[in-house]
Order: sequence, then structure tokens, then C-alpha cells
Amino acid sequence: LGKILLIHGLGGSTFSYETNAPILAQAGYLVITIDLPGFGYSSRHINQDHAQTTRANQLWQLLDEIDQKALYNGSQINSWHIGGHSMGGGTAAAMAYARQEDVSSIILIDGALFENNRSTTFVTLPIISRIIQVLLEHVLIKPERIESFLTSAYGQTPTEKQVLGYLTPLTLNGTARSALALLKTARNIPEENLSDLELPILALWGEDDAWVPLENTIKIKDLMPQTQIAVIEGAGHVPMETHASEFNQILLQWLKSYSSN
Repeated sequence: LGKILLIHGLGGSTFSYETNAPILAQAGYLVITIDLPGFGYSSRHINQDHAQTTRANQLWQLLDEIDQKALYNGSQINSWHIGGHSMGGGTAAAMAYARQEDVSSIILIDGALFENNRSTTFVTLPIISRIIQVLLEHVLIKPERIESFLTSAYGQTPTEKQVLGYLTPLTLNGTARSALALLKTARNIPEENLSDLELPILALWGEDDAWVPLENTIKIKDLMPQTQIAVIEGAGHVPMETHASEFNQILLQWLKSYSSN
């Protein structure tokens, strides 16, 4: 039917889509989920460039390898549906901007596409970098902190499994150092570039998202008028986890509309 890449958000991993990817695969789609560099169980590097354009290039290299193997095995090659949650929405947009001809549609899941204009210059100071690293390692990456963050993102109390799903990768060696690289280098593509995207776009949002509020969809639609907006009632920032059934139904209906692309 088609191919879909699902990209997690800040602090997430492939765990974020564990209740979605199997359903999409059962429906006949080739589904790829990944851990971005510095997240999940991917490698951590202090000099990692987390700019969305860099991520886009890395992921296109991966998808090209997958397509080459599919071609070798006689499978038909077609374009990709690119879905991204929160920070991953910026990655999806950067991938589409780089190679529109290879994208069937973009799915923005509570997508964070816009910069907050905060300067990261101070992070480059050695003493500040060390303070942030200590805070991450000894204060923030703790079960009670992760539970608090997830409660805010979910809009409800997470299960023990969900807390561990996020906490365990964050305890890997190098996570704090990698987070410093993220603070220094993370950049979305310029807002004006979004207007050049002429692809079908689905903005799939939690109605009660307190992290990337629903109002963001107004600006997205202003920049990309072709955007269709789907809102899940009662959902927070992570609807694919907290409201998986509604999320999967909306996404499958969207993908079916473009299954011939």
C-alpha cells in the first residue's frame, strides 16, 4: 500500500510508536521507526549536529538504502509518507523540503516547527556546559522527574511501563553530553521555507496539548494552506500513545487517501 517513516519527538524513541507501528504494518504498510542520533538507543556524540537539515540528510540516506534493497528484491519503489511528532515534525518538514519528489505526504503530530528565538550562545561556555550536564545526570534523569514530564505531556498519569520506556534510554552513558550538543545545534528550517511545500499535509493534534498548543495549527495552515487538521478530543501532546485507537484510525484513513502515490 505504501511506506511510512515515523520520527519521535524530544526525549522519545521508537517506543513512542509501539502501539501504532504494528497496526499500520497489519494494514499492509511498510513502517519504519527510528531512534534519532542522541536519542533512544542510537549513538551519543558530543559533536553531533542536531540541525533538522542534517537529520533530514541522514534519514534520506537510510531510506535510500531501504529502497535499494527493496528494488533488489523486486519490490515496487514509491514515495514515502513522513510523520513526525513534536521535534520530529520539524525533521519531517526538513526531509520534505529537501526532496519533495520523494514524499507522498507529511504527517505533523503536534509538530514543533517554529523556533522559540532563545539564544544558545551561553551553552558554549565551559562552566555552563558542565552545570547543565550535572543537572541532567543527577537531577533531571530520574524516575520521578520523567513521570512528572510525562504527566504534563500526556495530560494523565503515565504507567510504570511508559515511565521506563522513556527513562531507560536516557540513562545510557553519554546522554547528558549529547543533550548539550542538542542545545547548541538544534535548528528548524526557516519558516519561509515551509511555504514552498506543496505536498499533502495532515496536522494531527491533541486538543489539550499544553506543550505545542493547538493554536500552532493556525500558523501552519497560514503557511501551508493545503494542510488538513484533525483534532483528538481530550488528548495532550502525545496522542499516538494516550489515544492510540483514535490516532490509528485517523492516520490509516489519511494514508488510504494517498495509497496509490
